Amino acid sequence: MKRFSALLAILLLLSLAVVPAGRGATADENIPRCSDRSPDRARCGQGSSVADRPQQTERAIFRTVVHAAAGASARPPCVTAHEKQAGWIRGFSRFGDQRQKPADPEGGFAQPRDQSGGRPVFGTDTAEAIQRAIAWLHAQQAADGSFGFRRPDGSAIPSASITADAVYVLALLGENPAGAAWTPAGRSALDALATLAPTYVYNDAGQAGKVARAVARAGGDPRAFGGLDLVGVIQAAYDGATGRYHPALLYRHTLAVEGLLAAGAPPPQAALDALLQAQLPDGGWFWSFDGDESDVDSTGRVLQLLAGLLGWQCAPGYGRAASYLAAAQTATGGWGVYPPEPPNPNPANANSTALAVAGLVAVGYDPAAPRFQKNGRGALASLLAFQEASGAFVYIRQPGLEENRLMATIDALNALAQPMTAPSACRPLYLPLLIARQSS
Repeated sequence: MKRFSALLAILLLLSLAVVPAGRGATADENIPRCSDRSPDRARCGQGSSVADRPQQTERAIFRTVVHAAAGASARPPCVTAHEKQAGWIRGFSRFGDQRQKPADPEGGFAQPRDQSGGRPVFGTDTAEAIQRAIAWLHAQQAADGSFGFRRPDGSAIPSASITADAVYVLALLGENPAGAAWTPAGRSALDALATLAPTYVYNDAGQAGKVARAVARAGGDPRAFGGLDLVGVIQAAYDGATGRYHPALLYRHTLAVEGLLAAGAPPPQAALDALLQAQLPDGGWFWSFDGDESDVDSTGRVLQLLAGLLGWQCAPGYGRAASYLAAAQTATGGWGVYPPEPPNPNPANANSTALAVAGLVAVGYDPAAPRFQKNGRGALASLLAFQEASGAFVYIRQPGLEENRLMATIDALNALAQPMTAPSACRPLYLPLLIARQSS
């Protein structure tokens, strides 16, 4: 009884300390607002008073208090009943299980906002770009169902990594990688991945995560795929002392966490903390944990992951990451490989541009907003400019540098699959309501 009374007293003090809605918020266009699609907007702070302050604030408080009040449940306090029932599958597409086709205006693909500031305008240019890219991917699939490289004689070299990425993005767009449309000669893209996975994954948590997210998105079982328990491979690599699934490579750690989330096996809080702590002073992330300067690709990937992992769009550091990406943008409106320091002297490429766009959209930033326009061209328009008449996206639009069309196209499709909704102001944290939700 004394413990319960003490908890109530703490809750009362904390609830009184919360700023009432609409007061005390600082207007900062660099700080995203929670989306209406966020599963629990009550967890979000408001304005720069929350988004860029140290982690030991509301998030740390509610994590501690909610665990105590709810009986120290093992599951993270930010999990809603809906998220739990959905199996923790993040759904980067924000479609949930509906998976609208690109031709469906309700899919809400990332597009410039309408003049009223409401929901984005559905653009036929983006939908057509997606359909042409999908048609081009059909022509790249080998007879055994895989995706990969081509020898000079035209014969196929299957790649487990590329096949996994292709399966993932096709499922993200509502395609069925195990269906007849992606089964050229009796073996589907998912069949091919099952064959390639064992020698690719081995005991690497990042590679297991890449396959797991593809399998889960395509409707398969990551715990029993190609003779592998992908979840088990990932979990076996976890280092509780560091919170990492790879000792050095942040990129592999990110893939491992993605795979666990997709498989319905939420990672420990320390795995999230490892990502948050790896954010560099300039606002971005590097591909390894020991980097001292950010790169565009890693920053975009981490933002996509955090948007799904945290479940809301007002996390610490988003504003700084967006500022880093804005500064790293090239004069053409796209992004190149990581710059030593802004402005980016490297030519824009489709892969980096796609990853930056996808990351920005995932955390609530409009890539067509003025701050992401250079010389009259927005980030999304820059990405679409990499598409050829064939439907493929080229790596760089310079003679001799168009290679790697397959990966450029897959990355571009992932970015174009990211829908946006108009931002809405975050409500302040109200702990009694939060605890009631967790107890229900």
